[in-house]
Amino acid sequence: MANQKDYAQTQLRIPLDVLEALKESADHNFRSLNAEILYLLQIGMSRAQPHATPEEVRQIVREELRQAKG
Repeated sequence: MANQKDYAQTQLRIPLDVLEALKESADHNFRSLNAEILYLLQIGMSRAQPHATPEEVRQIVREELRQAKG
């Protein structure tokens, strides 16, 4: 298991509606908010084209959130 020195802390500005959707998705999937964000970032990064625009990555994450609500 990774320890704290393997992680960096950062601050993000997230639109309130996206934050609420992330919280709901995390709750639905029995994950912490942090774990949910990391999970969705990994999915988005694996699906993104090599030169995907930020909007394309955001769209992928939004789609994953919609599917997670299922």
